[in-house]
Amino acid sequence: MILRPLRVAHGADALREMPDQTRSQRLRGLARAEDLLRAGAKRARERRSWKRHLICAAVNIAGGLIVWHGFGEPTRAAISANLGIAVGEMHAWSQPEAAIQDLHDYERRIASGGLSYSRLSAERQVRVRLQLQSRGAGIRVTF
Repeated sequence: MILRPLRVAHGADALREMPDQTRSQRLRGLARAEDLLRAGAKRARERRSWKRHLICAAVNIAGGLIVWHGFGEPTRAAISANLGIAVGEMHAWSQPEAAIQDLHDYERRIASGGLSYSRLSAERQVRVRLQLQSRGAGIRVTF
């Protein structure tokens, strides 16, 4: 998150600043918003990729092997590798993922004939997420 911050985190700010007086300006704004939505969904899918889980496991197993064979500490090696894998998995599974469902919902609504405020508000879903932060964890419920 520090090295590659989420572009969509402040996307609405940039969209609000875009001119929207003419149809072409509004279409450019819509295209930019769709690009941000697609970029957020792509990033969320990358974080859930099997490759990321495999790399996490491989790096931690390699570290465990170094501790085991390099220092003769099989117990510490197992603890280190398993703890590293667990923390890596918790990090991967606690990342934002709503953009995937948001993109799916948006594309489904567009395909079904467009969007309207009443349709958007009527189709809201309840979502529960575990959020890990530097000072603890929490559960976030959105509806």
